Amino acid sequence: MTDTNRPKFGEFDVDPFIIDTLVWLESVRTYLKEMETAIPQARLRAGQKMSEAAKHQNWSEDALQLETDIIESRFDTDLPKLLRYSVVVLLHTIVETQLFRLANHLREKNKFSLKVTDFKGRPFDQAKLYFDKVVNLRISNDPAWDKLMDLSTLRDIIAHRGGRQGIDSTHQETVNKLIGKYKDEIRLIGSPNNPDSEIEISNAFCRTFLDLIENFFDRLFKASGLK
Repeated sequence: MTDTNRPKFGEFDVDPFIIDTLVWLESVRTYLKEMETAIPQARLRAGQKMSEAAKHQNWSEDALQLETDIIESRFDTDLPKLLRYSVVVLLHTIVETQLFRLANHLREKNKFSLKVTDFKGRPFDQAKLYFDKVVNLRISNDPAWDKLMDLSTLRDIIAHRGGRQGIDSTHQETVNKLIGKYKDEIRLIGSPNNPDSEIEISNAFCRTFLDLIENFFDRLFKASGLK
């Protein structure tokens, strides 16, 4: 892409790869922020609606307690968990998509014969091999790469097991390693011996990875000559 075709923002000459990445990450950041404020408001509305129904329908104490427990579980545990899961999946999608797009862009620009999909493995592994061996940009040496691989592992746990640690001992070992590595940001809900115990991710984990991914691509775009 020539300089004359690049969109300009003020005095800055910006490549579309950079624009897309920043816009997507900022959108996820906004989504996370709105989620943090919307859930308490929704919980309050649900509680008020329950109180009104209990008053008008003369609920028993047991019925009121049961409905209170349901609301607390839904808004304090279930909904935050699922929305944070969705943030992890979104972040993984952004990283995978932009790595492949950049790999294809550099292939066309430099007339490389090999494609990123010519390499075997999971998408992140394919991208690492392509940048390391073909583009000669060793992204596997980037300080963020090991954590991006953790993001990929976490995404797989969410996508393939619904966030559960699973019955397989290797799966449980993987979950334990993640929890040990990201203390106070990832924890297990339930017994460590229960295959159905689920991973809980904090908002702080999501914010940390938003910053980590943005900085990773900033370094990669500079190394690729886009900045």
